[in-house]
Amino acid sequence: MEATFVIIGGGIAGVSCIKTLSFLAPEEPAILITSTAHVKVVTNIVPVGKVAMQFDVEEQSSTNLSSLHPNLRIINETVIRIHPEEKIIETETGIIVKFKKICICTGARPRLIANSPFVIGIRDTESVDEFSRRIQRARRILVVGNGGIATEIVYKIENVDVVWAIKDRHVSATFVDPGAAEFFKPTIFRGSNESAEKLEKISTENNVGKFEENPNEKLNFHAPPRNPSSKIAGAALGPEWQKNFPLPSPFSSPRHISIEYECEVSKIISRVQDAWEIIKTSDNYEKSFSSICEAKNDDFSPPEGEDQNWPIFAELTNGKTIGCDFIISATGVIPNSEIPGLELAERAADGGLSVDWKLETNLKDIFAAGDVCSANWSLADHWMQMRLWTQAHQMGCSAAKSMVSILNNEDFLQDFCFELFTHVTKFFGYKVVLLGLYNGQKLDGNYEILLRMTRDEEYVKLVVKNGRLQGAVLIGETDLEEMCENLILNQLDISIYGEDLLNPDIDIEDYFD
Repeated sequence: MEATFVIIGGGIAGVSCIKTLSFLAPEEPAILITSTAHVKVVTNIVPVGKVAMQFDVEEQSSTNLSSLHPNLRIINETVIRIHPEEKIIETETGIIVKFKKICICTGARPRLIANSPFVIGIRDTESVDEFSRRIQRARRILVVGNGGIATEIVYKIENVDVVWAIKDRHVSATFVDPGAAEFFKPTIFRGSNESAEKLEKISTENNVGKFEENPNEKLNFHAPPRNPSSKIAGAALGPEWQKNFPLPSPFSSPRHISIEYECEVSKIISRVQDAWEIIKTSDNYEKSFSSICEAKNDDFSPPEGEDQNWPIFAELTNGKTIGCDFIISATGVIPNSEIPGLELAERAADGGLSVDWKLETNLKDIFAAGDVCSANWSLADHWMQMRLWTQAHQMGCSAAKSMVSILNNEDFLQDFCFELFTHVTKFFGYKVVLLGLYNGQKLDGNYEILLRMTRDEEYVKLVVKNGRLQGAVLIGETDLEEMCENLILNQLDISIYGEDLLNPDIDIEDYFD
C-alpha cells in the first residue's frame, strides 16, 4: 500500500490537513491513519477579522472524509513505527504503507498531576465520557488547572460543589488578566452568594484589584518579567465541547464554588479498602507516572470538620486538605511525539517535534502540525505558539500547502495567519477574542493598557507600547476585532487619539476608513 501523502492523526490538525490536500492536490493519493473510528472536523467557519475566525468542531465518522477526496483512503489503525529513510510506516496489525510525504498530527495528552484512578484528565471524547459518568454520582470535585478546559468545567457543572485550585492570582490566567477575571466573577458564582463574597475577600487579600467602570480608564502597567516554562489519546475536543456532553447530577442542591489561589496539589491520599494510599505528585507533572511514590498509611485522618468518607483527599501547597469524589487534572498537555523510528527527529524543550516555518522536521519529507509540534523558526512579532484548536487548524492547513508546494517544486510563502496570534473562544458564556500580545507577552513588562468595561456586557483591553497597539482582549460583542487586527498589523501610531480610541460615544472605525 502506498500514497503520495500520509497523515497520522484524526484530530483537528490531521483532518484540516487532509481537507486542504483534497483542495490543492485532489489527483494525488492520500491516506489518513487514525486510531479511532471518528475524527474531528472543523465546520461553520466565520471570519471575525482578516485573520481571526470562529468555528465549530464536529465529531464525524472517518468514512465521511472519503467523499471530500476522491483518492483518499482511511485506515483505522495505530502506527507502531516510522522508517524515515525507507519512507515506510508500520501499523499494529502489520500493514505496511509507503509514502512520499508524511504529516504527523498525533496531538497531545493531558499532563496528569498523579497516576490515580481518582484523577482524570479532560482532553478527548473518551475522557469526557468518563467524566460525564462520574459526575452523575459526585457531590464535590476538585478542579486543578487554570486554562480553557478548567474554566469551562467550573462554569458548566450544576448541583455539584467545586473546589478550583489554581497556581495563579486570578482565574483563567492563561488567557485573561485580573480585570477580566473580575468581569467574569458574577457569572462564575451565579446562584452562590456565599462564594461570591468569599471571592471578594480572597481577591482583596491577594491584591487582585478591581477596575472601575470608567469606560475611558487608562492604566500604566509595568508587569514583572515572565518566567518562561522550562519544561495515544483521542483527538482534542474543540471549542464549546461541553455543548455535546451532558454533565448531569442527581443532586438538586445549589452548587458551591470555592477557589484556592496560588497553590498546587502536593499530595494525594486515596482510600484503599480500610487503609490509605499516599501518592506524592511530582513538580514536573509530565514525569509523574515514573516518579510516583506510594505507601500505605493507616494513620491518616482527614482534617477536622471534613467528611471522613471521601474516597480521595488532596493536600494543597497552601496547607489545606480537600476531600472530594474525584479530581480533574487540567494542567496542560504533553505532545504525543514518542513514535518509534523518530529518535533522530529534533525535539523542543516541551517534547514537541521541532518544525521549521514549512512545518517540516529535520527529517526530510516528514512534517508535523498541531499540538505534537513546536515552532522553531523566527516568530513574527505578534505571534506565539499556544496549543489551541485555532492553531491546530491553521497548522494542518499550512502543512498541506507546504507538502504540495514542495512536491511540485513551487515557491511559496508562509501563511499570513502566522503574522498575528488570534484565538476566538467562549468563557463563562461570553465571546472572547484574543489578538496579538494580548497579555503583554514579549514586551518585557513595559506597556500601558487602555481599558473599557461595561458590567455584564463587555470588557475591552488594548495593550499599547510606544503608541502602537500590540495586543487586545475583547470580551462580549465589541465589534472591534477587525479594527484591532489592522492596528496591530499596520503598527499605526495611535497615541494622537488618546482615550478616544475606546470612547463608546465615538465610532472609532471612522478614524481608519
